[in-house]
Amino acid sequence: MHPQKAEIAALRAIILKANPKIDERVKWNAPSFFYFQDMAAFNPRAKGLVRSGAGLLQGEWKDRREARFSDLKDVKSKRALLRDLVNAWVKPIDE
Repeated sequence: MHPQKAEIAALRAIILKANPKIDERVKWNAPSFFYFQDMAAFNPRAKGLVRSGAGLLQGEWKDRREARFSDLKDVKSKRALLRDLVNAWVKPIDE
């Protein structure tokens, strides 16, 4: 069993419940979420914690951003930020 199984399950639930238009598939051996196009993928082997203040996404890469969570308490404390982020992704596609 993966040592972060509870955290992964909680994150999946938050993302899937945030908006009924979001769907999930396995990509690169990890949960991946999409709405017309790829939106987010898990990397359950990632280590460390990114603190983002009021924001959730971090990084300056050309093709991606990251959100990291240290434990289940951290996941729960960022639930609203994650839910808002998912809906922000969906909104421009619907307009």
